[in-house]
Order: sequence, then structure tokens, then C-alpha cells
Amino acid sequence: MISSQFSKIPACLLALALIARANDPGGGAAGVGANVTLTTTGTTATLANGVVTAVIEKSTGKVTSYLFNGTQMLDTSGQIYYSFDGGASFDVPYGCVYAATTSTTDLVDISCKRTWNATAGCKHVLDIDVHWVLRRGDTGLYGYVVLNHPAAYPAAGFGE
Repeated sequence: MISSQFSKIPACLLALALIARANDPGGGAAGVGANVTLTTTGTTATLANGVVTAVIEKSTGKVTSYLFNGTQMLDTSGQIYYSFDGGASFDVPYGCVYAATTSTTDLVDISCKRTWNATAGCKHVLDIDVHWVLRRGDTGLYGYVVLNHPAAYPAAGFGE
């Protein structure tokens, strides 16, 4: 009886793996799907993989255009952006410094980082580093944010 219970585990794991990749034509695997490309202008970075094309504003980290299989997914006034806190404390990054942290044919990871500056009107005493990632064959753009509060900065707190 014990051996039959263990023989079912690999089938369950395989089923979960197939479900997790069902909407991922390339699965992010090296060599599967079109190459990931990064094209930049003075103000924008464009990430593309043959399925998704995203245009990101370098100074804010905002996604200003998002094409999925050639169809624009944002309306003319729409954007995808990172924000935190609400009301009078609402904040979005601005004055960011752009960098391509990884740029290969399998994966592009870009950074739009705002470093806190007491005289620049920043509402929150921390550095905000917005990243956008696109992998080969993926059907979506990934985003993550790194918040940093060095010990030399004044005390801070924020919600959300």
C-alpha cells in the first residue's frame, strides 16, 4: 500500500507543472519562442518577445503601451504604474534613473530607480526601484519593486 501512494505523487506534480505552464508558450525556457529584445530612446525602453511588447517611460517606470499579440491592452489614457499610500500621501516614482540590469535573448530586466532627495519634494524617505521583466515566450510582463531605507536617511513610515 505504501508504494502505491508514492507512485501517485509524481503524476500530481506533473499535472501541476503542466497547469502552471498552460498559458506560457515558451515557459520562459531558453531557446523557446522569439528572442527578447530591448530597444531604447532618450525617454523610453521597449521590451518585446514576439507575444508582448511593452513601452516603459524611463523617468517614471510607467508602462505607457502594452501590446499583446499586436493588440493594445491600454486605452489612450491608461498606464500601468507603481504607487503606494493614498490620499495626501499618495506617491509614484518620478525623476528615476534608468538601467538595464539584465539584457539577454532569454530575459530583459530593467530598473527605473528614484533615490530619495530631501529637496526634490519626495513624499516618502526611501529609494524606490521599479523593475520590469520580460522572458522569452512569456505571455505577460512581470513587475517588482525594491524599497530601500538606508540607515543614514531620516526616520520614515508609510502605509499600504
